[in-house]
Amino acid sequence: MKKILLYFLVISLLLTGCGQVKSGVAPAEEENEKSQSVYVKTSPVEAGDFVRFLSLPGNLQPSEQAYITAKVSGTVQKVYVDIGTKVGKGQSLCKIEDTTFDLQHRKALSDLSAEQIRYGDAEKNYERMKALCEAGAIAKADFETIESQFNMAKENLNRAQYDYELASENLKETNITSPFSGTVSLKDVSEGENIGPGKSILAVVSTDRMYVETGVAEQDIVAVKEGQRVTINIGTLKDNTFEGRVTHIGPVPDPSTKAYPVKITVENRDNLLKAGMFATVEILLDERKDSLSVPKEAVITEDGLKYVFVEKEGKVEKKLIEIGYANDNRLEVLSGLKSDEMVVSVGHKDLTDGSSVEIK
Repeated sequence: MKKILLYFLVISLLLTGCGQVKSGVAPAEEENEKSQSVYVKTSPVEAGDFVRFLSLPGNLQPSEQAYITAKVSGTVQKVYVDIGTKVGKGQSLCKIEDTTFDLQHRKALSDLSAEQIRYGDAEKNYERMKALCEAGAIAKADFETIESQFNMAKENLNRAQYDYELASENLKETNITSPFSGTVSLKDVSEGENIGPGKSILAVVSTDRMYVETGVAEQDIVAVKEGQRVTINIGTLKDNTFEGRVTHIGPVPDPSTKAYPVKITVENRDNLLKAGMFATVEILLDERKDSLSVPKEAVITEDGLKYVFVEKEGKVEKKLIEIGYANDNRLEVLSGLKSDEMVVSVGHKDLTDGSSVEIK
């Protein structure tokens, strides 16, 4: 009986051992197969639009600015404006006491009238004596005297005319006016002050339009054209994007910066722009439409060269590509890929050419 039990016990142990060996082989093989594939995410090669912008710094300046000085000396009788006053072209800004200039103007007018009368009399006498001389009724020497008197009367009239015009101009300059429409930006004069030519007493700026002056390097200036649209960003403003146009391009570079001066004019909508604000201008240099592109994260850089892994039927191929422009998320592909290919965008860190992958 004991022998029979022992026999069955041995048989059970043998069967149990065989079962354990069999069940241990299959999972190991399955795990080995799984370890040969890398989980990746792929993205298609897609068409996209790319642009190349040149971003440059600059400061806003008023389109027109004039520092105003007195052209005649005198005492300031009245100042009509202050800083921030909006003025029109020809509007009075300041008045110099004009009594003396008015008297000089009246005297010059009176002198001019007297010389006009003298000239008229001299002219009549000259014409009469000329006719007598030609008829032989008077001596030539007598006529030359009359002719000299006539010429002197003409010179006196011209001098009186000049004096009158000068007096008129001086009288006019006692009323200091704005050369264009704008806003007063400087006031350095007070009523009762004695002023003279040379000192800037007022300044007017035109802010309906502003401009940004910047510099463009030699390799980029050929792509910048007059009339070209430009985006202007003002960081300190909430609504900070404005559109401007290139209005001036310098023919020679600045000696200190070696850059060509470029002036960009912008309309000052709602009078938001102020002189001195820092601006960043973006000039469109090139635009490409429907170019092949891949996600930025799909591109690998090795020794200065760019590669991607292209997936096909569970395998990857490492391809050398040439890239062009970039936007926020994608890179333009100039060569090395076709439009119907899929590239590995996530999980390519440990891949090699020919690696097996599983797409997740």
